[in-house]
Amino acid sequence: MYFHTDCNNETLLFENWIVNEGDNLFKFCTVIFFMGLGYGFLQMWLNIYRKWYLNVMVNAVGEESGFLGFVVRNGIVYRGSCLTGHFFAISETVFQMGIYFYAYMLMLIFMTYQVHFCLSLCAGLGLSNLIFISSKQPIRRAVNSSEDEELLQEDELNLCCE
Repeated sequence: MYFHTDCNNETLLFENWIVNEGDNLFKFCTVIFFMGLGYGFLQMWLNIYRKWYLNVMVNAVGEESGFLGFVVRNGIVYRGSCLTGHFFAISETVFQMGIYFYAYMLMLIFMTYQVHFCLSLCAGLGLSNLIFISSKQPIRRAVNSSEDEELLQEDELNLCCE
């Protein structure tokens, strides 16, 4: 396998998506760019959904409710187990499975080793990271904050069954 720029009758994901240089190459590169952009958008919505349902569960169940509820450690609320919030946990899992499927589709696009496709995908993923992910990361606590705790990244807040 090697990177190449020729794309005469290049099949992309589905047998009826046939790319020909000059014919529809720009159209497919645009679609691939927006698919890359969509990945960051889906990740952002998963994080929004995760925060929303955790807030709903904490308010409904109470902050510390044992094995099937929530546990407070160092002033941070964690899920007590993987079974906390059955509907929400299952819906989050299904959403995450959809994102994995989408990510593997993007990987298959890249694995065509077609330079136009690879650059379009990288540009879309990079812009999605800039717009949807990196702009939402905390930088530090506010100067007037009374808490001396370090800020945790979002991945550290989504622990389960620890």
